[in-house]
Amino acid sequence: MKSLRSYLPLALVALLLVGAAMALRYGLIEGDGIGIWCSGEGAATPRCEARALVIQTFTFNRLGYLALVAAALAVLTRRRWLAWIGLATGIFGLELYCFDYGGLAAALALLVLARAQTAAPGEQQAEA
Repeated sequence: MKSLRSYLPLALVALLLVGAAMALRYGLIEGDGIGIWCSGEGAATPRCEARALVIQTFTFNRLGYLALVAAALAVLTRRRWLAWIGLATGIFGLELYCFDYGGLAAALALLVLARAQTAAPGEQQAEA
């Protein structure tokens, strides 16, 4: 078993993803007056269009479903790139109102990524 230090890059990436998701949530969705601005005269601005796109990602739990599918496929195939997609979309789902499936997906993806970190040198890990 490796030391806790080997999990540091994974934890740092997860924290960066949390920060990016929070910036997106509080910068585009819950920002001071942006909802009023985008429903009125500023609706055609790039910021309001980006806001509408972000809102569409979590409408009907789309972001949560994407995260769960990616994480479940990562568990089944042990593909690390799918686990990274599941982790990223899961963390964004946790912050962007898809917390039920996003939380499960992030946990599953973390299990796959942590397993890849602690795998013995002779063990086969799927990379591609």
